[in-house]
Amino acid sequence: MKLKDTKKVTEFGTKPPRKQPFRQKRSLRDRLKANAVLAENACRDQSALQPTRGSTSDRYAGRASAGISHRSIICNLPVPAQGGQILILDSRLERDHALALMFNPGIRYIEEQAGFNWTDGGKTFTHYFDLLTLGHNGEAIGWSVRPKARYDGSRLSQTLPKIAEQAIGTGQLDAVRLLTDQHINPAATDDALLILSVREDDEMAQEAVRTVLTEAQDPVSYQDLIDRVQLGRRGRDAILRLLGLRVALLHSYGLSNGNAVIGLREGL
Repeated sequence: MKLKDTKKVTEFGTKPPRKQPFRQKRSLRDRLKANAVLAENACRDQSALQPTRGSTSDRYAGRASAGISHRSIICNLPVPAQGGQILILDSRLERDHALALMFNPGIRYIEEQAGFNWTDGGKTFTHYFDLLTLGHNGEAIGWSVRPKARYDGSRLSQTLPKIAEQAIGTGQLDAVRLLTDQHINPAATDDALLILSVREDDEMAQEAVRTVLTEAQDPVSYQDLIDRVQLGRRGRDAILRLLGLRVALLHSYGLSNGNAVIGLREGL
């Protein structure tokens, strides 16, 4: 006799049933393109991204169903240019690489933990890319983030080439790349954190910055831009806010010492 409410247990010496693969409803490329458009609209309209990716609590639940522990979450990182969308990150290493990618001039959109189904030996598995980016040139890239010491000789080091071959071969991604602690650029991290320190708009000061950048035509140094705007701290914060919104772009790092080179994004 089997009790109706008895929970199923795994007996010692038997293999537990394998979790069903993540159901991939659309390609990663299509997902990135659709989410990028919604994020840009949300930024313009100052609205939330719930129709795109759901609330943070809903996404926590989705991660749990995928077997990703809440205890591993170390950072909720806002993306100003994507309507304030939050990236849920599992390590300091992920955070640092997400910060660098977020303000890379070539990146249009970034998100995290996207599942991709791949096959090996007739079985289907799901790999979750730590980060996904869509470039202004339409290039879709999946990023796996691991400390080099943990990656070398790991199972992922054996499976990632197969995952990349299938993701690229099916046209879902243009590239799959590995990021380790050896790829960290401290200047990029420091500049990104400084940019994110300003979260409120100052329309008058931001318009003054845009005017100066438009008249300059060529990119100028951060300190030179502050001097030309002539608004002191308000001008400095306005520059950082426009960088956060990707209205202005970093052409080189060095905000902390005033040497960063900044230009206006084309088409604005």
